[in-house]
Amino acid sequence: MTVIDLGTKRREQTLNNMEMRQTKTGFGKQTTEHDTTINEHYTQNLGVLESPDFFEPIETPLFATYEGQSVEVPNRKAIIRSDTGEVVSTVGHNYKVVNNATVFAAFDQALAESEIDLTGAYKRVSVASGGAKTILAYSFPAYEETITNRETGDVIRLTALLLNSYDASSMFSARFQEDRLICKNSMVGATDITTFAGRHTQNLQIEHAAEKIKQSIDVFCGKADLYKRWANDKISLDTAIKCFEKLSVKKGYTTEINEKRLEEYLEQWNVEVQALGHTKWALYNTLTHISTHAKVQERSLKAGNAPLRQLNREIELTKFLQGPGREFLDFGVAA
Repeated sequence: MTVIDLGTKRREQTLNNMEMRQTKTGFGKQTTEHDTTINEHYTQNLGVLESPDFFEPIETPLFATYEGQSVEVPNRKAIIRSDTGEVVSTVGHNYKVVNNATVFAAFDQALAESEIDLTGAYKRVSVASGGAKTILAYSFPAYEETITNRETGDVIRLTALLLNSYDASSMFSARFQEDRLICKNSMVGATDITTFAGRHTQNLQIEHAAEKIKQSIDVFCGKADLYKRWANDKISLDTAIKCFEKLSVKKGYTTEINEKRLEEYLEQWNVEVQALGHTKWALYNTLTHISTHAKVQERSLKAGNAPLRQLNREIELTKFLQGPGREFLDFGVAA
């Protein structure tokens, strides 16, 4: 494992800059200026999802034009939107399309058979890449735990995130996790609460899914106990900075720091410590806030890919917490 150390002089300068920033601006305001949480294209209680973004995917042979003639492309096919006629993706000829409506309805059936408390539960759908990827988020208000103070919204809730694609970029997957209500941070960890995935086949194993859903409740309670311990576990500012440095290394490098990204972590850390003190819980919420709410480039916003960018950031943070991040936040048996 590569150990990143900017050196004593560099870290002292970082600490000094943070102190000056606190004096000049005064932290404690929770900003949502760059909020890129899942866009609520359509929200409803549980039941048949009637999202206008759902469409019937049509499979058709793929052709190319050569010297004025149409030639079929071997071993490839196109996936077309039934509502607009637009090409969603091109995939291998063996690729099996799983209809969103079919697989999401099967998950609803698994929820019903799991005997999970669905009081007040609801779901919302987001579509990215022109319909090639669909994210379905569930929220379960019956399962909430207060970490420090319910009046300030420091409460976590059990949620589920489902992903399906029509472009071979990913298999169908579902994962249970927690959201922090005060800031809508998605709580990602060394492992998600419960994760299951399947290749693109027409069948979701309802009984297996229902059992996984049952398991998620016990794991959720264990994670809540862990977060409550973190709320009392003190850490130094120097330790927090070391964590942010490791997360701010430029891609393709081993030690060179992305200064802008490091600055984002430092600013959010100051926000969190105002409410939570110098604790592991503050550190964790700094990391999850950035992964949930980081600014998305304009071209991604125009393409409607903000939800997908958020999901990718959460996956990256999970990988970090599974590896070098254990030095700072150890999920132990609760994960």
